[in-house]
Amino acid sequence: MGKAFEYRGFYVFVYIEQSEWRSTQGSREVGYVPVIQIAERDEITEQSSRIRVGNVAGNPFGSADAAMDAGGTAARKFIADMIGHNVTQAFAWKELPLH
Repeated sequence: MGKAFEYRGFYVFVYIEQSEWRSTQGSREVGYVPVIQIAERDEITEQSSRIRVGNVAGNPFGSADAAMDAGGTAARKFIADMIGHNVTQAFAWKELPLH
């Protein structure tokens, strides 16, 4: 599952991976991890880094939707930090091709 959007001239691709992890009680849990790629064009190259994002405890998210929202928010923050702006511009998922 993946989505893409454009933010401040960058193209952002967010994919969701299912992940298993152990809870603090030792039980096996299944969660979802957003994988972010940011590009200056609408295509991802082999050199594009993949950024995986966890929740505040560093664990996967409980749902794919929560992971997708967190991936979009994290990508906007990364871009804002790179270009020295505050995260003020809202974003909307666009139907960009997933490569």
